[in-house]
Amino acid sequence: MLRLQHDPRFSGKTSRVSVPCARLSCWGWVGLALFLNIGVALIAAPPEAKIEASPRVQFEPGEVRFTLTIEPHADNRAYCLVVVESGFDTSSCADLDGANEPRTRWVVQDNLPAGEYHAYLKIARSGTDRAVLSNTVLFEIRGDAPN
Repeated sequence: MLRLQHDPRFSGKTSRVSVPCARLSCWGWVGLALFLNIGVALIAAPPEAKIEASPRVQFEPGEVRFTLTIEPHADNRAYCLVVVESGFDTSSCADLDGANEPRTRWVVQDNLPAGEYHAYLKIARSGTDRAVLSNTVLFEIRGDAPN
């Protein structure tokens, strides 16, 4: 915010511009720079696992095509695509060959009954008990098709 202030050291109508952010200490500027750099690094880092579904809305029996994006990593050992609805759930699992795997793969789930679903991807890694999880994608299969 810029403010014009009267400076009594000068005669007449002389004014100076006061900029409050110019009063930051050296450590304040360092902290601001670190905050901005870390924020940019977090935004620019690609997710390790991502899932997309197409189409998002359709009539039963549903057939949904999932696009799975898994960043190659030497510790990747397997993935599971999990599809869940209140009365129905299914999963599709496959082995991964670490850093030699292709980045993108497609999986089709067919004959899905009517319902509101969510799907996500789990990646098992060697050397750890923790799985890498993807985003969750929502889609809907409607029961009665129009005539």
